[in-house]
Amino acid sequence: MKTLLVHPLFLIGIAIRLAIVAGAISQPVVDWYAPFLSTSVSQWNMDPWGVWLAHGGSPAAFPYGYVMWLVFLPLTLLGKLVGMAPEHAYALTLGLVDVALLAVLRRLLPGRDRMLLLVYWFSPITLVATYWLGYNDLVPVALLTLTLYCIRHQKNWTAGLALAAAISAKLSMAAALPFFLIYFQHNRPHRKFLPDFAKAFALGATLFLLPFVLLSSDGLAMIQSNPEVTKIYRLAVPIGENITVYLVPLVHLLILYAAWRVRRLNFDLLCAILCIAFLLIVLMTPAAPGWFVWVLPLLVIY
Repeated sequence: MKTLLVHPLFLIGIAIRLAIVAGAISQPVVDWYAPFLSTSVSQWNMDPWGVWLAHGGSPAAFPYGYVMWLVFLPLTLLGKLVGMAPEHAYALTLGLVDVALLAVLRRLLPGRDRMLLLVYWFSPITLVATYWLGYNDLVPVALLTLTLYCIRHQKNWTAGLALAAAISAKLSMAAALPFFLIYFQHNRPHRKFLPDFAKAFALGATLFLLPFVLLSSDGLAMIQSNPEVTKIYRLAVPIGENITVYLVPLVHLLILYAAWRVRRLNFDLLCAILCIAFLLIVLMTPAAPGWFVWVLPLLVIY
């Protein structure tokens, strides 16, 4: 990793990211994300969503789970202690997650440093969606990519925990769970690892998801009222007077069925099917630019 960190292309990418953050911080970061995180640090509570709404904050501010909050918490707290603006602490956290995702991709694709730097590190999808517009989809995507890395190297307990953390960070990552279950079931050498993966995922759900459900009704309300959730139902075909077919869930089910029909699902095919599933969700909905980040690591792996 040291050779990558001193690579000229990596350093140029860092300079571009710093220039973007210095030039403009997006309105959602200024109005929602940074104030929410700053409030949660100022008034410590295991239900920061309730604290935020009690102070008159917007219900659209932070429709994410505990893992997303915990990822941004350390630098927000450190920034408050040293006088750093919460917007800059937010951007710095995204930058560290970005480097971590690059490191995971490098472990998945050894010996391809130049390709990774050109295709991922300089991708306009990452630069625009993450740094210019301030979307934080990089966090769940990094955890999902870590899940893939752990599965490839048979670290199944870590894979289950990472996937549960990804879903906690952003509920949309739950769309990937059935594909992993099918992979274990239809890959005979790895079928014996399914119980370990399932136990680890159950443990992760208990640690990351269950407390959110039990302790934060306001956080659940934020997710449910998030207009991004309803976008998957925008593309619909009415049949008759009382029947509507929602195409995005239907297509997703068809891809799941196609994956199930593959009798021997290897790792490369799993990545390709996941890429198709997420790409179709993004292309068939009026998606926010951050959603395109979901597909980027899978395209890089492909």
